[in-house]
Amino acid sequence: MRKIVDERLARETNAMTARMYWLMLALQLSVLIVKLVLGAGLMQCILDLLVLAVGLGGMAILRTAKGLWGAKDEVLREIDDACLTKLFMAMFWLLVFGEFLLAFSDGRNLWWYAPYVLVWGLPAVVITVKSLRQGLLLWGGRQQEKAGKARLLKGTVLGAVFFGVVIGGPSCFKDGSFQPSGLVQVLMMGAVWGTLFYVMFSAMMKRGEKAADQAVAEAETRMDDAGEDAADEE
Repeated sequence: MRKIVDERLARETNAMTARMYWLMLALQLSVLIVKLVLGAGLMQCILDLLVLAVGLGGMAILRTAKGLWGAKDEVLREIDDACLTKLFMAMFWLLVFGEFLLAFSDGRNLWWYAPYVLVWGLPAVVITVKSLRQGLLLWGGRQQEKAGKARLLKGTVLGAVFFGVVIGGPSCFKDGSFQPSGLVQVLMMGAVWGTLFYVMFSAMMKRGEKAADQAVAEAETRMDDAGEDAADEE
């Protein structure tokens, strides 16, 4: 049963993330078009072009290499979903870190880069909400829970540093000199964000575990009912 559950999680998660790949592509293309209409320069559009190149170029390469163009049966569809999931993650992290670098290197044009939050944020929110509802967000056992919490803690620390530096970083320097009060602001912002994120994510995982348990119970019930029906027919 555990193997069945793991396969279900992987299959449904990949299918959902693959759909978010197309949403991210559509959002990114829309942002690029709006930027061009408003007269953005190459520097303000370089990340948009790179993300689209990775997404579309990667899809063309993977689908060609694996023979995934055209009609697909269930097996090929699962392979295609797995490929699009990998591309989604590549685009997601490229946007997150690219936005961070651009915000620091070209802070005067920060408003050009603000829409990236929508491009990677909206698909992430949709995935999180659907995962909770469908029981796809879970640790998967005590050992996995321990390792997962360790990864969560590391990720939270990195995210807190990222948030604190991006939001409070500019206050560290004024008139060409370092301001200690700005560093305090960075640490406070990071600590607040990190605490809230860790608590909220842990709560979501607990809810996801409950939804997964319910889904497994329903699957077992359906299997038992199918077995009883088969026995009755015999």
